Amino acid sequence: MPNASEYLVEVSELPDFNSIFATGTPTTNSWQVSTPCASLGVYYWRVRAQNPCSQSAFSQIFAFHLGGIGCQTFNATGLPLTIPLVATSVTKTLNVPANLSISSVQTSMNIDHSYVGDLSAELTSPQGTTLQIFDRPGVPASSFGCEGDDITANFADSYTNSAMVFENTCSGATPTISGNFKPMAPFAGFNSQSSQGNWSLKITDSYDDDGGALLNWSLDICGLVASPSAVLLKNDVLTVPQGQSEIVSQTYLQGQGTPANEVVFTLLSLPVNGNLILGIDVPVVGTTFTQADIDAGLLTYQHDGSMTTTDEFEFDMTDNVGSWLHAQFFTSTSSKTRWRLPP
Repeated sequence: MPNASEYLVEVSELPDFNSIFATGTPTTNSWQVSTPCASLGVYYWRVRAQNPCSQSAFSQIFAFHLGGIGCQTFNATGLPLTIPLVATSVTKTLNVPANLSISSVQTSMNIDHSYVGDLSAELTSPQGTTLQIFDRPGVPASSFGCEGDDITANFADSYTNSAMVFENTCSGATPTISGNFKPMAPFAGFNSQSSQGNWSLKITDSYDDDGGALLNWSLDICGLVASPSAVLLKNDVLTVPQGQSEIVSQTYLQGQGTPANEVVFTLLSLPVNGNLILGIDVPVVGTTFTQADIDAGLLTYQHDGSMTTTDEFEFDMTDNVGSWLHAQFFTSTSSKTRWRLPP
């Protein structure tokens, strides 16, 4: 806006803004919420322009809904992949068809090799980001590294064992290294990228004479997935006699989902020519009620007796699995009272 030196942005979990979830005062026309938002959460936001002398009114209220976290496992095919007896690198590609905005990655592998201290591995995403998984276990503690056979291991940022623990493990058993470990380079480097496309695992054997094979390799990728819209089974016009009241029953307003107390309606606006009554209370913008309240006959519309016959209120709805339906209108119409005069 002209003459604005900054903007005040407010984010709230309810449209009444009585409790602010996050706020900022950017000097440009964009701003990023740094407070972590909840998976499947609904958030309302508004903005106003201001300078040292004045401020504008707040904008209309906007809203956004976060997707849920979904995880999928993808297994490489066409294995085993031979690791030759000469020093070389081999690469296996795994195609991921799912388009997730990555929030975490785990990889699992089973490598048959007669001298694991020769081996290093790195993982490359479809966007070309390459992160080191491990690098010649046992080096530099020993110039030649761990002389044991085979690796069966899982790698993820969430595991307790560090990459250094992996590098210093060399048991007398087979496999000589097994368990859960952090990668050398945190897989958080993949976060927010798309999972879709070809991932590649590159295994490098640094010395001749010892060979083997990549027997198994898989990726577990978690990321944001869009949630489908919540479903209204009924949103029908309620007829109310002029100046009187009627219950807003499930015949007129019903959301899909069970249990009924987890199907939640949030008021975005109120009727203009009447009142809503929830139990014995008069709700305000931001008030929530459930399908269970509707089923119990606790929601009533009271017409104010004016000559205006049509009224409405606006609401959002979330269901029992976190799906969201935004900016729906419930309409009521009032029939005028007719008086018959005696002849």
